[in-house]
Amino acid sequence: MDRVIFAGQRDDVSRLLPAFDLFLFTSSSQESEGEGLPNAVMEAMAAELPCVVSSAGGTRELFHDGEAGYMVGPEDKEVYVQRSLHLLGDNALREKMGQKGRSIILENYSVQKMVSRFEGLYESVLNGNSAKRGH
Repeated sequence: MDRVIFAGQRDDVSRLLPAFDLFLFTSSSQESEGEGLPNAVMEAMAAELPCVVSSAGGTRELFHDGEAGYMVGPEDKEVYVQRSLHLLGDNALREKMGQKGRSIILENYSVQKMVSRFEGLYESVLNGNSAKRGH
């Protein structure tokens, strides 16, 4: 147990993530369906951590299996262990997957991207409403 720390609730997670070798997200389908995109996974990806995540809920929208990490069936504990050990034993793969995860976040989920998408949404709604009023 000298390698595991149960730190409780933290407000400084983004400061701690760079010290990790990989990120596990084992949320079951019952917990994560309808959850949308899990912020914890997105933060880990932004911190260049390769991820071993449950394929339940919104995680499937973030990356494909083998791209920025691995997708695992929510109840498949043995596969979580196998994938984690595989990553821990391969520094180059961890680095490659971590970099890919960060690029996915920057390309698709940065603040600038999200603002741009909201602007587009608002413009389409306004244009749709204007057209209905004959303007």
